[in-house]
Amino acid sequence: MAETRTTNLKLAKPALNDRDWHAPLNANVDALDAVPALGALAVTPREIPSASLFVSVAAGSYVKADGTVGAFAGNPALAILSGWTMRVWLTDAGALSNGPDWPETPHVRLATVTAGATTIAAIADERVVHRTIKPTPALDARTATATWGTTERTMLQAVYDAVRNLGSGT
Repeated sequence: MAETRTTNLKLAKPALNDRDWHAPLNANVDALDAVPALGALAVTPREIPSASLFVSVAAGSYVKADGTVGAFAGNPALAILSGWTMRVWLTDAGALSNGPDWPETPHVRLATVTAGATTIAAIADERVVHRTIKPTPALDARTATATWGTTERTMLQAVYDAVRNLGSGT
């Protein structure tokens, strides 16, 4: 079977005249399902198409508030209230939870799930795939000097500190 591959995930693309296209198609589906950014901590209806008010949450890793990595084992059947829109998240300790609003405590957002009367109507993915690490620039002599008045020095220093805290300063 003649095939080419996609650039990023190297998925098989059968040639137009190939008859056994089911083999690369099935391999592609398995490959996509195994990609952690797609599958880890994914919230899906328990059955497809949805026939209940339950969602499944795939196993995966997450970054805790202290920067360490936690592991979630997955949950095959999280109940969603009939007619509600519920947020689904992991607590910082890795416990799966849901409610009408995001919590005020550290958490990992997974999805917003909308339930109909008897089935799951919609799932909006809320996962953040990448995390930005903010460098902490070393302090140096580039601060306001005594040649400015107190008000100007205070204002200039506040702007400089804000830019540094955004990771844009050096």
